[in-house]
Formats: sequence, structure tokens, C-alpha cells
Amino acid sequence: MNTAFDYYILLLMLIFHVINDFNLQGDLKHLKQKSWWEKQSWYNDMYKDDYRSSLIIHSLSWSLMISIPLWFVSMPLWVLGVTITTNMLLHAYIDDLKCNQLKLSLSADQLLHILQIGTTWIICCKLL
Repeated sequence: MNTAFDYYILLLMLIFHVINDFNLQGDLKHLKQKSWWEKQSWYNDMYKDDYRSSLIIHSLSWSLMISIPLWFVSMPLWVLGVTITTNMLLHAYIDDLKCNQLKLSLSADQLLHILQIGTTWIICCKLL
């Protein structure tokens, strides 16, 4: 694969990151915060872990979206599956650190997501 195409893949991954993490998140930006659930008048223990489902849903959406450009890279399907799953879990962990554990700023959160994208790109476009 030529270098120009590789950088096009990286650029698309970064664009899709911005679209998904900011524009398409919708209500998930609230639902992935445990504190949002606890502030609702109808809240009870039945909902105590629902924020985790929202974290996973957002993280899966993000991981699938940033992986769309990788579908044009020649790699085994199982590698793409492992990549999507790994990025989903990492994204959920990072967002939980920001939204619920309050250990990361938005800037740190975004830097880590960009590092995720860069690492994924290097593995899938340069090493494979």
C-alpha cells in the first residue's frame, strides 16, 4: 500500500473520531455518566449499572466508526474484529475515567483517543 493512501486512512479515522465522539453521541453523553442516572427522580437500584451499557454502546459505535477506513486495508477479518473489540474496551475505560471516576480531563480523554487511533493505524497500516 502506498504512503499517501495510508495517510488518507489516518485522516479519515481522525475525522470519523470527531464526528462520532462529538456530533453523533447524542443522549449517550449523559447516559454514560453514573451521576446523571442518580439525579433522576425515578432512579432506583434497578438502574445502578445502566451507565455501563451506555458506555459500551457509545464505545462500540466509536470503534466501528473509526474502523470504517480500515475496511479498505488488506488484513484478515479476525484482525479487524480484534481491533474493533480492543478499541471499544479501551474507549469505554477512558470515558469511564473521565465521566465517572473524574480522573481525566476532556483534553486528556481526547489525547488518549487520538493515541488509540494512531496506534491502531500503525498496527493495521504499517505493521501488517
